[in-house]
Amino acid sequence: MIYHIPQLVTGYLLGSENYYSHERCVAIVSKNITRCALDFRDGEEIAVGFENMYSANVFTKRAVDLITNHQTEKPLFLYLALQSVHDPLQVPEKYTEPYSFIHNENRRKYAGMVSIMDEAVGNVTAALKSHGLWNNTVFIFSTVYECTLVH
Repeated sequence: MIYHIPQLVTGYLLGSENYYSHERCVAIVSKNITRCALDFRDGEEIAVGFENMYSANVFTKRAVDLITNHQTEKPLFLYLALQSVHDPLQVPEKYTEPYSFIHNENRRKYAGMVSIMDEAVGNVTAALKSHGLWNNTVFIFSTVYECTLVH
């Protein structure tokens, strides 16, 4: 999720969305069915056109675009809450390849998710530096471990 004062720019309203379809699925136990709906917003509107685009890449691109287009003489507040590394365990395959030595598939995916998150933070940091904002930036990185891994 990206907040750029004064408004929400891009993000989810709930949690545990699919990283690619941006849908949130809910089981309706009494009817033995599952219903899914798009839960991806651009401001107040439903964000369309992001199907099959990994959420960390979407959020990072939007953050870098905001930094690139920001007037450097004005203050910038940017809150970037990457979906990584929360359920569901989904990541582009190229990010799991370096971890082929990890036999547990969930742990391998998790490692790949951490790698793409690290890349995203690096890209945002590089944008701040290249646009002259880094030396006047308070950068706070925080995470909550909520991912359930099978041992």
